[in-house]
Amino acid sequence: MRGFAAEAGYPVILKPVDGSGSLGVTLVPDEEGLDDAVARTVGAAAAGPEGAWIAEEYLHGPEFSVETFSTDGTHHLLAVTEKFKGANFVEIGHLVPARLSVDVVRDMTAEVGACLDAVGLREGPAHTEIVLTPGGPRVVETHCRPGGDGIVELVRLAVGLDVQRITFDWLAGRPLNLEGGARPRAAATSFLTPGAGTVTSVGGLDAAESAEGVTEAYLTVAPGSVIGELRSSSDRAGAAVATGDTPDEALRPAREAVDRFRITVEPAPAPTS
Repeated sequence: MRGFAAEAGYPVILKPVDGSGSLGVTLVPDEEGLDDAVARTVGAAAAGPEGAWIAEEYLHGPEFSVETFSTDGTHHLLAVTEKFKGANFVEIGHLVPARLSVDVVRDMTAEVGACLDAVGLREGPAHTEIVLTPGGPRVVETHCRPGGDGIVELVRLAVGLDVQRITFDWLAGRPLNLEGGARPRAAATSFLTPGAGTVTSVGGLDAAESAEGVTEAYLTVAPGSVIGELRSSSDRAGAAVATGDTPDEALRPAREAVDRFRITVEPAPAPTS
């Protein structure tokens, strides 16, 4: 690990090989922080079936994901998702389509295509995470499955393509529709992150659901639920999904709907020495 960090240069990223939901993803700012970062990452990795972790170069820039479906080795672009991050790299929002120029989308699509070719993917869905660095798009990781965290629904609402239906049509040998709707729109998800502690009261769900443009709103906590520090997707407390004619017109009501939730959290008492 120290050899890799010395070669790549700090900061570096540690994460479990088989992790999900950003659990255990740790930024190592310098050599002094290495031992603590390893302890946090190894602890998260131990919960997985492989119990292993990897080190990666830290890529500077905003993060996106590219949703594709491959047929006979051709990788068809379905959408590019813009991601919003909170503490510890946890995703706190998504937007489809991403607010990017045509040229940048073209470069991202080419980078993803090269990645999928390299891993030998010829058929089926893929969800590839990208960082747009000052030197251009760079792949973080790829998954041979539809995107999680509600991205499938955002693509359906914004582009008119149901990745799950496409996947089942492909498995059944039926013709595939990869063209999308005649009038593309935009869709966004905003997640609720009220902070760590014990939930004492919840409210505002009806107000969030009734907000203009909102297609879905939900809470995942109730009084008595314990919310951890924001270290993975499971530490979020709810979300709202909204649509609009443009990306900004979808993002605004999604965020405003989340602001209508009323969650009271009693912080955990500070440890005594």
